[in-house]
Amino acid sequence: MRGLLLLVALLSTARAQTVVQGRVTDAETGGGLAAATVQVAGTSRGTVTNRAGDYEIRLPGGAADSLVVRFIGYATATRAVPASGRLDVALAPAVAALGEAVVTAGNPADRIMRRVIARKARWRAGLQTWRAQAYSRQTYRSDGEVVAVVEGQTTAFWDRERGLREVVTGTRRTGNLGALPTEVFTAADQTLNFYDDEVEFGGFDLMGPTNARALGFYTSTLDGRRALGDQLVYDLSFRPSNPLQPGLAGTLAVLAGADALLSVAVRPSGAVQFPLVNAFELTMEQQFSSFGQAAGGEAVWLPADFRMDAQAKPGNVLLRFPRIRFEVSSRLTDYAVNVAVPDSVYQRNGATVDSVAIAGGLTAAGVVPLSAEEERALAEIDSTRSLAEAFRPSGPLARFFDLSSSADAPATARSAGVSFSYAPVVAYNRAEAFRLGAKAGVSSPTASGAVEAGYQTGPGTVTARASAWAPVGRGVTVGAEARRETVPLAESFYVGTAVNSVAALAAGEDYFDYARRQGAAA
Repeated sequence: MRGLLLLVALLSTARAQTVVQGRVTDAETGGGLAAATVQVAGTSRGTVTNRAGDYEIRLPGGAADSLVVRFIGYATATRAVPASGRLDVALAPAVAALGEAVVTAGNPADRIMRRVIARKARWRAGLQTWRAQAYSRQTYRSDGEVVAVVEGQTTAFWDRERGLREVVTGTRRTGNLGALPTEVFTAADQTLNFYDDEVEFGGFDLMGPTNARALGFYTSTLDGRRALGDQLVYDLSFRPSNPLQPGLAGTLAVLAGADALLSVAVRPSGAVQFPLVNAFELTMEQQFSSFGQAAGGEAVWLPADFRMDAQAKPGNVLLRFPRIRFEVSSRLTDYAVNVAVPDSVYQRNGATVDSVAIAGGLTAAGVVPLSAEEERALAEIDSTRSLAEAFRPSGPLARFFDLSSSADAPATARSAGVSFSYAPVVAYNRAEAFRLGAKAGVSSPTASGAVEAGYQTGPGTVTARASAWAPVGRGVTVGAEARRETVPLAESFYVGTAVNSVAALAAGEDYFDYARRQGAAA
């Protein structure tokens, strides 16, 4: 009976929704406009177009009469929601009304950013909580070919004191990934916020462009002006004043009058380096929208999307990987500001899963459409096309690098009923940097033992583990172990040493949190 009720509820929801799809283009050239915003008039519900200009938005039946389509440098368009479910929109380029130039002392870009920083301080002070619907897609490529796709949708909650929590309500992935940690499907957590004072990326805490200290840290210039409908937008560029200081560099679009960031297009500055990564290219883009008001009546500006494209060629003459490309497309919608946040989502660390909602698949409004390559990957890639094979390295050290998705696979030998195993250890993660060493084991009918030793280049310490055990009869085994090592807090059969090392080398991120374990037990 419960199953029947759930089916009826899902079918009722499906009937009540209107799905609108379409493409946003330049009216003069016909080319698709990537990252144009499509928003339900008078609400905080919306989405963004993909790289080809395509969009999809799901609307509750009868809740929306029109959609508002915006893109900086173009006239804003408002269109009625069609009965057919298809709405293509061609935006006309718009010229900003520059007005009369006023000559004043000082850097005009600094004056603009000083106002943005002051306005942010006011609305941030009155922002206590928010709730939003979030979606994120991660696409992995090896030498240009899509080898894995992961999608997740969540309900996200943020509290000033308790931080961010997410409830996963839908997932999809290629068949070569199997079970994955819940955190892989989080959407808001995949979204950097360049309005933050500090932006954490790749193990660096990079100063955000709206940090109160940013005017002394970054050098900014005013590059030009554009229109957003009938509103004026300033285009600024910025970079660290000290080229040796890790930071961000790129462009900002600031909405005049509102003194708010509309969009950013940034990259880490040249001082942000990743070990053993050659030909590293990274771009990150984000748009912001006004969602409600904080205490005091100030408009709140929060991320509407996040797009990252990272390409790298990890390795050296001894260990070379294929060219890795990692893409993230996220969007957040249906914000509610300064609302009650359920205490239940903070009863545990990390994300939780709504098992009932997740059975319905990806249903949230504003899922960013997939490219043809991504659609094909989701339809065709199965468990026979493993990520380990897609990222198989070459070079003299390649035979020592574990490409299985589980534990290291040691070489073995047998003699007179005694089995010996041995294997080199080569791995990389953000806690240890490189871990280089070896492990060996011996097993016989009467006793077994194992030893592993290595060196962690990050903390510059030796790691070691030794254990021995023996059966004493009637299902009882006695043993002892001693260890001094760094270990992941939660291991995964599907994301093993090799795959995690590739991810950490390519983007400075990995799947796990780590702890230092030291001691002995018997």
